[in-house]
Amino acid sequence: MTRRRLSLVLLAFLLPLVAAARAAGFPVTVDVARFRPPARVHWAPGANLPDRDADGVPDAAREALTLAARVDGECRAAGLGRLPDDGDGEADLWLAAGPPPPGSIALPVDLALHDPVEFRAEAARRLAEAVLRDRAPGAPEWWTAPSACWLARRATGILPRSCGDPGLRWTHPEPGLLSTGPLLSAANLALLDALGGPGPVRAVLRATWGRLAAVPGNPVTAVEGGLAGTTGLDLAGLFLRAGIARLAAGEPPPREGLRVEALPVLEEPLGFPLGPLGGALVHVLPDPRFPEATLLELDPCGRPLRATLLLRREGGPLDLVDLAPGPDGLLRVTLPWHDYREAFLLLARPDAEPGPVEVLVHAEPGDGRPPFELASFSATATAGGTVFVEWRTGHEEGIVAWLVERSVDGGPWEAANPVPLPALGILTGGGSYVFPDDTAPAASLTRWRLVALLENGLRWTGPVVRAAP
Repeated sequence: MTRRRLSLVLLAFLLPLVAAARAAGFPVTVDVARFRPPARVHWAPGANLPDRDADGVPDAAREALTLAARVDGECRAAGLGRLPDDGDGEADLWLAAGPPPPGSIALPVDLALHDPVEFRAEAARRLAEAVLRDRAPGAPEWWTAPSACWLARRATGILPRSCGDPGLRWTHPEPGLLSTGPLLSAANLALLDALGGPGPVRAVLRATWGRLAAVPGNPVTAVEGGLAGTTGLDLAGLFLRAGIARLAAGEPPPREGLRVEALPVLEEPLGFPLGPLGGALVHVLPDPRFPEATLLELDPCGRPLRATLLLRREGGPLDLVDLAPGPDGLLRVTLPWHDYREAFLLLARPDAEPGPVEVLVHAEPGDGRPPFELASFSATATAGGTVFVEWRTGHEEGIVAWLVERSVDGGPWEAANPVPLPALGILTGGGSYVFPDDTAPAASLTRWRLVALLENGLRWTGPVVRAAP
């Protein structure tokens, strides 16, 4: 007998029992089909749940069984276990007002009455959370909430309203990733989204929840151990990746801990707090009074600090630079504005020690002199169509490579040499370079410029020339 025919036989057998139970005013237990995992839905006739096909089984009860199968499949794919039961070999789903019996999973009966779409999303979240709570009962809300939200969205294609906006983490005053606030805990979903597709997320969920079940005493250590084993990241690194992904996607920028656009006249630094495993963003714009460069200095007051710098070029692309503290523990960077229009400094505090840490930021005009001196720079066209771009430096400092960029008829600048030319790194006396551009378009107004790639990953744009015949 096929499963569908078996289901119809079961319904034919159960409908008289359902009707009798309704008449008697008792809660009804229904096993509509042979789902895997086995699941029963309990509901009370007094709830007046919609039954559009008038078969005696509420639509929400049938939906709950389908959701149980989908969530169970997602949880098993991530190695998280199956829907819990109270020892009778099946999951008990409670679709009635009042507290559910021990061992059963409460579903949102109010949404079942008024909002079928949100009922589907929220019921999936509660089912996923039940699996996670059964897997590691002492797991913290800041990791349980995003994990359940991700599983619910995978099962239904809908993000429950209770999961909030994944971008909230970067628009709300940042108390740290370990916040137990329900909205901020759910907003950690952005951390899982930053991992990419379902494969990497499943690997992280399997590893982190396995460690949470095995080592329940220190959830930060457990989650970071699982992350490190699958991605090489810790929570602070994942926080930075999620913020970078948000900015790179052109979404509204993270909450600004500080905006630097008019450099302070006084020498007093500006400060803002960072909570445990927290982060913030320093948004830096060129000061029209000092258009060449801005020097930033960050003092984490003796605590560790992770920093990633994103600079947006005039044409739109983002350059990514990881910053390391100096021997004195301070973070320093000079932002050259020749080719950039704004910079985002994403900060993450990698420790979970209680209490906020004050980060002090000092900004002042930077040295606008380039880290190189050009003794000559020219572009010479040949009869065969190749343009030889040649330059000689008087000195070079902190340069690892050169790019030759080309602009045709006033269009955007593009790399003529996709593979950068290694710099000679001669501090005094300089060096000589030649790049044959054999892809330059003929009979066009074409210009070339040099871009020095610095050791810290920044660009410093040099002068512009046109080809001589």
